[in-house]
Amino acid sequence: MIFRKVIEINKPDRLYDRGDRFTLWGSCFSTRLRDYLMGALYDVSDSPYGIMYNPLSMAQGMERLLSDDAPREDELILRDGRWHSMMHHGAFSHSSKVVALQQMQAAFERSRAALQETSLLILTFGTAWVYERQGEVVNNCHKLPAEDFTRRRLSIDEIVSVWGRLIPTLTEQAPGIRILLTVSPIPHYRDGAHESRLSKAILLLAAERLTELFPDRVSYFPSYEIMQDELRDYRFYDRDMAHPSDQAAEYIIERFREYYLREESGPALQKWEKVRKQLNHRPLTDSRESLRAYYDSLLSTLLEIRAELPRDYLDHEIQRIQEIRSQYL
Repeated sequence: MIFRKVIEINKPDRLYDRGDRFTLWGSCFSTRLRDYLMGALYDVSDSPYGIMYNPLSMAQGMERLLSDDAPREDELILRDGRWHSMMHHGAFSHSSKVVALQQMQAAFERSRAALQETSLLILTFGTAWVYERQGEVVNNCHKLPAEDFTRRRLSIDEIVSVWGRLIPTLTEQAPGIRILLTVSPIPHYRDGAHESRLSKAILLLAAERLTELFPDRVSYFPSYEIMQDELRDYRFYDRDMAHPSDQAAEYIIERFREYYLREESGPALQKWEKVRKQLNHRPLTDSRESLRAYYDSLLSTLLEIRAELPRDYLDHEIQRIQEIRSQYL
């Protein structure tokens, strides 16, 4: 007997491996998938604006990227001693206007270059509710007064219209790109339970319409449906009873891996499987000589892996191990 519903997933027209580049934009779930891919040494790029929740802000950000409309100084606002951009997540904000702008522009240039080489663009739509300030939809409110904003819900036609115009331009500039749409499994209970369901319904129908308009370029991955129907028990939710637990997120990512990623092997990956387990564990010794030898060996292996698979993630780990190793020189 079968005691749960297993969501069917449409097979993609191709599988992806570490020779492909993945670009991920969207909500918190997009970040979880990005972290998995990075940790598995896939070639990954993310949004130059940070976490993004609504499809209209994502479209506006993509339009700017395609037209090389980089962040400008006159777009920054000062709030509580920090400079912010209404297009960017708070991770880009800084007490120095110069530093904030430099961070935003550097991320923009990295993403613009990466987009040309992207094989699979994964867009995670989080909510159809948006906030407008001075007639413009913002990506982040940065805790400005509520009276500065007008809140409204996007329509299906509005989402389809803006992305319907954008996708041909995107595929023209990045001819090899495929787009995978998904709806975040995280409800927005701040909007109310009913409003959250309506929001998700709009996103689901908009995604369906886009797959129908661009069947050779756009497909859909049912992360929302897997959470709602396969993992419907509260044991699969975090303490806030809204976000998926680590186990649930790992399961959804496993379903993605099963259908979209090609199994690979090789010396670098075999070394990585062994060394990644060591990275977060200190060896059981107090001998400085033994610790130095341990981190020397670990660093040497990481450098060998990076020579075959150059990744920013590996650069970060190499720098971290170098800092630890310096304590035992």
